[in-house]
Amino acid sequence: MNSDLLLSVVIPLRNEAPTLIRLHQQVVATLQAMACHFEIIFVDDGSTDGSHEILAQIVKNHPHCCAVRFRRPYGKGAAYSVGFCEAKGDYVVTLDADLQDDPTDIPRLIDRLEIGWDFVQGWRVTRQHPGVRKCLSWVYNVALRQASGVQLHDYNCGLKAMRSWVAKSLLLPGNTDNYLVLLASASGARVSEVAVAHHPRAQGHSKYGPRGYLSAAIDFIPVCFITRYFDRPMYFFAGLAAIATLAACLAPIKVSIAIGTGVLTVAVGMNSVFSLFPRGVEYARTLYSIESVMRSTTIDEGAHS
Repeated sequence: MNSDLLLSVVIPLRNEAPTLIRLHQQVVATLQAMACHFEIIFVDDGSTDGSHEILAQIVKNHPHCCAVRFRRPYGKGAAYSVGFCEAKGDYVVTLDADLQDDPTDIPRLIDRLEIGWDFVQGWRVTRQHPGVRKCLSWVYNVALRQASGVQLHDYNCGLKAMRSWVAKSLLLPGNTDNYLVLLASASGARVSEVAVAHHPRAQGHSKYGPRGYLSAAIDFIPVCFITRYFDRPMYFFAGLAAIATLAACLAPIKVSIAIGTGVLTVAVGMNSVFSLFPRGVEYARTLYSIESVMRSTTIDEGAHS
């Protein structure tokens, strides 16, 4: 990696106090070995376990760090959006705070960006998750591969790397962080993937269970809308209108009303989501309630300091 470039690492978290100091040490060791300038941006999604106090000490003692705190939980997508907004780097890397992602894989993702790719997704070849979650993840990845046309093995690995313009281009409301790679591809980014290590969770518990997969399935609807109909929205709404008209002609009046109401609700929801995405991450500053942003006066320490 060019030593003159700045690398931003964005780490979303919620109630990960036991892992933060060790995580910071591992990330710093990796980035210093890369001999590049860097900053680390922690985004606290409304933690209640003392994570904020630990982050305050990390920022105080390490000038390359920044910590953003939400007043309440908004979700990982919101944390990504605000982290991307704060990032000043030429390249942006994301990883989870639970120590399951391995920071030593970061250089290999950056190497892929250096040869021309715009977005590099981590691929957890050997996943360290319970059997049920592995099965759900397999179904999720197969379904997403077929529905999206983006051919990857792992769409939801927390370890990702991208060029700055990709990170700045899209707002991520709700659980649409699961589809970051799809939204990046839809924005014109050249997408690749790299096999990465995956470790068992050392402490705490997963925030992503069966309800997470249900939420992700629901959020796939607006993502499909954005990725397929962003430049021709009337195709989508015309299709909904056709379905409602056909239902009114063929079904009893009560069923027609129910279907029409459902179609109208979807259309209004799509219009709301559609109005959010083009704004980009700069809009995140006004969309989410941020309690504090802790940043030292020097953000660029790197191996050259």
